[in-house]
Amino acid sequence: MLKYFFKRLLHGIPVLFAVSTITFLIMRVVPG
Repeated sequence: MLKYFFKRLLHGIPVLFAVSTITFLIMRVVPG
């Protein structure tokens, strides 16, 4: 169970990184 959780977490980190990067870029591009 713990092994599965860590595997999910490792797959989730790049997704979170990508989402935060895209959000940051949108905030920079969109005025306001």
